[in-house]
Amino acid sequence: WRALRAVAMRLASAVIVPSELMARRLHRQFPRARIIHIPNWVDTEMFRPFGYNDGKIAVYVGRLVVEKNLVRATRALTQSGWTFLCIGEGPERSALERAGATCVGAASWESLPSLLNGASLFVLPSLSEGHPKALIEAMACGLPCAVSDRVEGVIRQEETGLVFGAEDETDMKRTFQRLKDDPALRARIGVAARREAVERYDIKTVLPREVALVREVARV
Repeated sequence: WRALRAVAMRLASAVIVPSELMARRLHRQFPRARIIHIPNWVDTEMFRPFGYNDGKIAVYVGRLVVEKNLVRATRALTQSGWTFLCIGEGPERSALERAGATCVGAASWESLPSLLNGASLFVLPSLSEGHPKALIEAMACGLPCAVSDRVEGVIRQEETGLVFGAEDETDMKRTFQRLKDDPALRARIGVAARREAVERYDIKTVLPREVALVREVARV
């Protein structure tokens, strides 16, 4: 992988990187490469707040795999009084159900706004992460988000969400309990998350930059 990446960086006309921190790291490693930071985008008209928020359901969207750290999060969420809804498929499904999560399988992209709006909290407890599209879709829906400290450069602590230690189950539980007990906090960071998604990740702003770069490189 290291050898392949070095060749790609040397030969590519441009490299699109969704995370600003990742772009900085790659610039240091490959100073001659043309590395362009363009974040993932979200359709903020499709993903928007419109549901009933009752403070009971926490939701995750993505692959059900070990590196997403979901079993640990399930324990912390259930101990804090949340119902944990996992949307997606993967080998960890049985372990998650045994731990107390509700797993509903894969969902269509079109159904995600309704599923997100049916929850009161979005959780991303990953042990490693890039620039997760599911997170910014949840933010666009006005969901308060709680993420691990391995999620870089998306959530601002106490402003657009809360951050906990990825391997610190006590910190997870404390964070989830705080959000469960404080609907005003959930509302405040949910509004800020929606505003951030619209200002930084809206498809109408981000996608034209990506298209322009591809056209430039392809000389269309």
